[in-house]
Amino acid sequence: SVTEIDPGLLFLAARLQDQIGAPHLLVISAYRTPRSNRRKGGARDSYHTKGMALDVRVAGMGSVAIGRVARAVGAGGVGTYRRGFTHFDTGPKRSWRR
Repeated sequence: SVTEIDPGLLFLAARLQDQIGAPHLLVISAYRTPRSNRRKGGARDSYHTKGMALDVRVAGMGSVAIGRVARAVGAGGVGTYRRGFTHFDTGPKRSWRR
């Protein structure tokens, strides 16, 4: 399955990376097929299945700190995870911690 990635998501990732000053973002998850999303336990209407979400890590930076920066640069949804990654997307404004 193939989908287009939201160009706004790529601009958002670039703004996040620039604001943090990191040489790169480690992308943990991007586009997911509906099947792979179900296997990962993703939300039924996950923005990953629409090409509108990324899960990332940044070396030396915690997920809560990344989440703060993601909100500051205009992310819609921002989720921080104890497993050490941060979700951000170009959907409506909302946030969560898991």
